[in-house]
Amino acid sequence: MASKQNRTKKAISPVRLKIFRREFRLLPAIIASSLILVFLSVSILYSSFGNEVGRLQRQAIEVLNHDLALNQPVCTSLTIEALIIPGLYRAAGAWEDGSQHIVFIRTDGKRVQAIVESPQKVFTSDRYTTNLESLQRIVDLNPESISGHTALGLTAYYSSDFQTAITHFETAFNLDLRSHHHAENTNYSISGLPVQAMMLLTGVSYGMLDQYNSALEYLNQSLELVPTSSSALFAKSLFICEMGSPELAKPTIELLMTQSSDSPTTLHALSLYHRAKNNRKPCLELLNRVIDLDEGQTASYLATKSETLLEWGQPEAALKAIEQALMITKDPQFYVLLGRCYVAQEKYTAAELSFKQAFNMAPNYAEGYYELGKMYEKLGRLEFAQDNIAHSRELGFRHPFTQLAHVSF
Repeated sequence: MASKQNRTKKAISPVRLKIFRREFRLLPAIIASSLILVFLSVSILYSSFGNEVGRLQRQAIEVLNHDLALNQPVCTSLTIEALIIPGLYRAAGAWEDGSQHIVFIRTDGKRVQAIVESPQKVFTSDRYTTNLESLQRIVDLNPESISGHTALGLTAYYSSDFQTAITHFETAFNLDLRSHHHAENTNYSISGLPVQAMMLLTGVSYGMLDQYNSALEYLNQSLELVPTSSSALFAKSLFICEMGSPELAKPTIELLMTQSSDSPTTLHALSLYHRAKNNRKPCLELLNRVIDLDEGQTASYLATKSETLLEWGQPEAALKAIEQALMITKDPQFYVLLGRCYVAQEKYTAAELSFKQAFNMAPNYAEGYYELGKMYEKLGRLEFAQDNIAHSRELGFRHPFTQLAHVSF
């Protein structure tokens, strides 16, 4: 065996060995030349890709700022972070007010569509249907897109489409199972939205549909993560009061008071507690105080005042309060309340117009269809009444709701 190996070695002639050595000396030059060619090719491709990315960024910014209302912040820059699927990019956007949002950029090579993940910051309500359809297309293309479901949930929530919000928030929870295992991590986020905040929004969505059992389950989970969350504590006390059990809401309100006894949130919760107890004087005193105290939320407090006065049989005063709220903020829930005020005054044409205005802004606002159905029932238009009330139930609205069993307070 050894002699065979020796023969093999001897078979390599000096000339061939010289060629091998010469080729070896040329190898660094060959490698260098190849690297230069590769570098040039990559540079050309990168330059082409960079130009394409730059074009997408510029066009997306133009699309965003063209689609936004004039009084909204202007998008100043976009940084493309990832290609999700062919033609669909995920980018980070910066706005002139200092806010930052995730943006989806979709292109077919000619047209560019830009969709913002935090629509409550940049999209106006009357663009809701278009935004929802655009986001739905993203989820249709990628059903396991957690960002897509989160964005759809936010869009629906801020447009009063609470059943759709619940569907997509819960889908995001299920897709991102870490949300069920990281309860100790209060900073954990699902696609940029803190898990505590998503639980809060899901709970509020259930509450807005009068599905109080589910509302309280999510709010309690939210409070397990952040026990001092004033928003979750307020929502929990609100829904317990709406269930007709104000005394059961007292421990939650007391937790709010330990944080700040005179904060707008605490005073608002206290006013709702007194409303549920039919303590009219302290309720109105607290509402008037909070209206003066927190200018940023004046419209919401005026709406609470309007609903309270309407409940107490004072539709004229209620109408005045909700009209003041609408002068500050155009909100579909306010228009439904305006319609209820008109119904109480038997101004049915004006009421119908108010409900339709709400649906123009929020086509899937379930409670609005329920209230419109009640008005038609009062007018004896039973077929219209049944259709609207049935539609409200299709959208998740459950009213009235009086069952307190199996609810954890």
